[in-house]
Amino acid sequence: MSRCLGSLPVAKGRGLGFSYINSTSWPYGMMVSRAFSDQEMGLDRFLEAFLPQWSVYQEWFSEQSVASFFGLEASSRLSRIPAWAHTLPWGERTPREMMKWLPPRIRRNRRTHGNRISRWRTNSQLMLEDSLTSGASHGKQFFELCESISRNGLWNSCNQEDPFRVWLLKDGKDWCWAGYSGNHRTGAIAALGVSEVHAELQGVISKSSIGDWPNVARGWFSLSEAEKVFDDLFHGRTVPATEELLFGLRKF
Repeated sequence: MSRCLGSLPVAKGRGLGFSYINSTSWPYGMMVSRAFSDQEMGLDRFLEAFLPQWSVYQEWFSEQSVASFFGLEASSRLSRIPAWAHTLPWGERTPREMMKWLPPRIRRNRRTHGNRISRWRTNSQLMLEDSLTSGASHGKQFFELCESISRNGLWNSCNQEDPFRVWLLKDGKDWCWAGYSGNHRTGAIAALGVSEVHAELQGVISKSSIGDWPNVARGWFSLSEAEKVFDDLFHGRTVPATEELLFGLRKF
């Protein structure tokens, strides 16, 4: 069972891409903040602003491999894996396992939020259909979270029924956190400028143990690749592919 960490500073949070959790350099935070003005605007107006940005994001994401998504060289083994199957060097599943595990989970999640994807799809077809049809479903989640937080404030304790879990990344005495679950909640937090969030501990990732990380030991990441991913995430260094996405989003 995960352990409640209590309140963590959002300024210590990091998002994949890589970035500090904010509304200016983290794509999810940027898209949601630009679409959400206040809780009285209504879902239709939110989607009108959100969906064009989401389409840009999905078009960009569909072109990425795990290697480019993490800012690794084209010669990386991960260049052969689509970005939607990404997992971190310390992740519990390999990229190959993610290609089998994630699509059915996505289909169930989208069904819960009103977007029914046929089960008669290959995993790649399912993920493509999700990218083309799930914008309104994702937007509704973002809007309802922003609306709820704006009206009622953020949760002030850990939620055992739907936990918000994070990894604590440690490098010597310094630390930061990176989300394990709750991308929609993190996007709303970033968009609204929330300063603290309650979270549960998924695991502690120490840079000094890099050789023991599961996807390093299994050969998916070289030591140098794993170190780069950790350092870029830890220090909030935006990788080239994400810079291209941000350039596209800033046109809105």
